[in-house]
Amino acid sequence: MKDYVIAVDVGSGFVKAALGYRAPQGIHLMSVVEEKSVGIERGLITDGPRASETIKRAIEKLYDKTDVEKFEYLTVIAGIAGKAIFSSNNVEGMISLRENKPIDERDVEKVLEQAKTMANIPNDHEIVYIHPHLFIVDKPETGTVKNPIGMHGKSLKVKAYIISIDSSVLRNYKSVFHHADIDDVNFYFNPIVESYGILLPEDRSEGSILIDMGKDLTLMTIWSRDSIYYTSVMEKGVSQLITREFARGLGITRDMAEELTRKFYITEGDFYQQEETIEVLDRRTNTKRTFNANLVSNIARSSLEPFFREIRGKLEELDVYSKLDQVQIYLTGGGALINGLEMYAEDIMEIPVSRGELRISVIDEAYDNPRYGVLAGLIKYYFEAPYTIYSPRTRKGKGLVEILREKFREMF
Repeated sequence: MKDYVIAVDVGSGFVKAALGYRAPQGIHLMSVVEEKSVGIERGLITDGPRASETIKRAIEKLYDKTDVEKFEYLTVIAGIAGKAIFSSNNVEGMISLRENKPIDERDVEKVLEQAKTMANIPNDHEIVYIHPHLFIVDKPETGTVKNPIGMHGKSLKVKAYIISIDSSVLRNYKSVFHHADIDDVNFYFNPIVESYGILLPEDRSEGSILIDMGKDLTLMTIWSRDSIYYTSVMEKGVSQLITREFARGLGITRDMAEELTRKFYITEGDFYQQEETIEVLDRRTNTKRTFNANLVSNIARSSLEPFFREIRGKLEELDVYSKLDQVQIYLTGGGALINGLEMYAEDIMEIPVSRGELRISVIDEAYDNPRYGVLAGLIKYYFEAPYTIYSPRTRKGKGLVEILREKFREMF
């Protein structure tokens, strides 16, 4: 018996849709389709009708590609991102406990709700995610715990990381899905779900930085001790930066610049032989043009160095280099597929950098790469991962309290 879900990654470059399922053998990403985004820029809806059409076409393509019964009744989950999202760290909530009663799921729910009310978020925002860092039963001197279920005490306190989104932006997303004939969509923040699609549990525990490089947004999420340390959204994308500089520096069309971005290899210094060239097709004249490979790589480096220097500056500002000794950077998104990018980034960041890998089974190996990290994360998160305040727990997914209760049973 298989449980299915439809995942949608609403990006500025492409809207990607996938069918995922859970079976006794594990969680799988089964089919993927893509539709070039129209009406979506930097995580915002800029043209509602055209955005709806884009999403509708993607879902229809997915339907045509699969033969799952009752496709139209499957749950739809969607990943979104953008500057309209706000985060708040170390938000505290506290409740009094019932006398002579062990802590149960109701207590956990109540203290999380209390933290939600204490969050200092903009007035026009609503909470879409809450991640508990730790719980304290009674006083801090008694120690902090990850799982309080089954314990006794007089009070329960939580410290949590909370993410909210501008209410109008969320309403716009709901509207475009509604006009694409899709209602009751569960929305998730891309960096959170992608963390579950790319990072292993030990990565989130020991310290990791996930950098998702999309068309016009770069999302950074820092994890340490199984808690979110920091999230940010930069309104610039690696592929867009390189494509723009190729078009300007070489006097070529955007289509040619995009093809060149897929073909070149970025390194420090002259990697290619002096006479080596890279060939791309000019679709206007249906002729091929050649460019010196080292010139292409140099243009890419000049556009990307300030980008990675900015990220390094933020990490230094956050004391990541001193506080997280074993931290590793994982690159995801379409930008992660640029040849040699991880080595180039590592030279600047002075932290180990690698290309992210999907942590679920992928049926078609063509989609087994970090460009589809959000889709993999959505599917894995839906079936496995913790509770979110905005998105209701589904009939297939596990809530945080259910996970804590299962861990408690395993302990005793």
